[in-house]
Amino acid sequence: MNLTTNNLAWPFLRQARTAPNRIALSIGGQPTTYGELATFSGRIASWLLRTGLDGRVVILAQRSPTAYAGILGSCLAGLPYVPIGLDLPLERQAEILRRGGVRMLVADRPVDPFLEEAGPLAILSPQGSAALEALPPLAQPRAVREGSVAYVMFTSGTTGKPKAVLVGFEGVRHFLTVQQDRFPIFPEDRVSQFYELNFDLSIFDIFMTLSAGATLHVVPEAERLAPGSFIRNEELTVW
Repeated sequence: MNLTTNNLAWPFLRQARTAPNRIALSIGGQPTTYGELATFSGRIASWLLRTGLDGRVVILAQRSPTAYAGILGSCLAGLPYVPIGLDLPLERQAEILRRGGVRMLVADRPVDPFLEEAGPLAILSPQGSAALEALPPLAQPRAVREGSVAYVMFTSGTTGKPKAVLVGFEGVRHFLTVQQDRFPIFPEDRVSQFYELNFDLSIFDIFMTLSAGATLHVVPEAERLAPGSFIRNEELTVW
């Protein structure tokens, strides 16, 4: 298998090239097309590679366009991503940065100076959006080799310090293959994005949907406990 097309973000990129005007994300009623998301994530991938650093990428964002573009951009660049729960205290977030082998950080909000001192060598936040727009999107996904780490999740730390769980690329790819066989998703589907990004089941939401050319509908925080009206209004086909 070609190592470039083995990249987890390749199926999404293929969908974006085939149908760039199809809606990829719906967040708060605001649509983002596959073409727009591919450009955004491709520019983030270019930024990550231009830093000259090789390591993990923290995603400090909460179910926003930047969050999904950051995840896809990390994958396109062949780098593992580390999502941080924004409900965690700053001290816990900083501990994850220090212990996560993090070199780069992608944020959808200004980054607290306390976190800046915790280890990231390069930070992409809203203040740098103008510089990002000047970059060309990465033309081709970076090769992913066997044994690579796809992402790192940290445990909650309720019984002590958070523990890093390294999830391998082959495991994610196998999971997605099995799930597509069992619960196939099609381009006309409208899929919920319910889980926080630092919870494993977000993998199903994001990669299953965007690999199939379907639309990911992000469930608002205010409707997570009682999502019935959201399901009806958005005409979801997959929950």
